[in-house]
Amino acid sequence: MSDGHPCRAAGLEARENAGLTARERQVVRILADGDSVAEVADKLVMCIATARTHVKSIHYKTGTHTVGGLVPWAHTHRCQWD
Repeated sequence: MSDGHPCRAAGLEARENAGLTARERQVVRILADGDSVAEVADKLVMCIATARTHVKSIHYKTGTHTVGGLVPWAHTHRCQWD
């Protein structure tokens, strides 16, 4: 049953997010906007080591290896985060 959201209407489910946590999705959004890991840390008020740990986890879950590889993944899956 669809509630009118375009992603759900297309049959996309939470697993399409690769199991990312809400915080990891925040990190992906910031990186996809072109910001650095240091800027992620600043914007989300965390130490850079924590931001790097989130990025490593994101790469593992999404099967990407670089931020350059993560950005296309993020744009493909972004509507599921609304």
